Amino acid sequence: MRNSILVRSIAAVSGIVMLASVAACGDNTASNTDSSASTDTKTTEAVSGNFSGAGASSQQTAVEAWIAGFQGTNPDAKVAYNPSGSGAGVSTFLTGATAWAGSDAALSNDEVEQSKSVCASGNAFDIPVYVSPIAVVFNLNGISGKGKTLN
Repeated sequence: MRNSILVRSIAAVSGIVMLASVAACGDNTASNTDSSASTDTKTTEAVSGNFSGAGASSQQTAVEAWIAGFQGTNPDAKVAYNPSGSGAGVSTFLTGATAWAGSDAALSNDEVEQSKSVCASGNAFDIPVYVSPIAVVFNLNGISGKGKTLN
C-alpha cells in the first residue's frame, strides 16, 4: 500500500512537470497583470485546447495516466499521445506537428537549434520525467540456458 502511494505521488508530480512542458513552445502574449488584484489571492485558470505529443512507446502507460489526471482537473483540455517511438516523436515535434515529444534521450544541440523554427517563444528544452527500463541481453556460447539465471 505504501509503495503504491509513493508511485502515485511520483507519477502525479512527473505528470504535472510533463504537462507543464506542453507550454514549452506556447506563445501567450496576453498579460494577466491587474493592478487592482490582491497579491494575497491565488487564482487558477483551467487549461483548454487540444495538445498532442508523440514519442517513446515505453512511456505510453505513464503518459496516459498523466493525461487522465490532467484532464480530470482540466476537462476542456484534450491531450493525445502517439507512441510512435522516441526518434519519430522528436522528428514529429521538430516539424511543429506536436506540442511535445517523449524521448529516451535528450535533444541534441542540432535538434535544440531546429526547434527554434517551431517554438514561437524560443527553443525547446528537456525535462526528465520518466525513467525507461533497460534490458540486458546476453548469449554465451557453450552455456545452456536451462536452469541458469542472472543474479
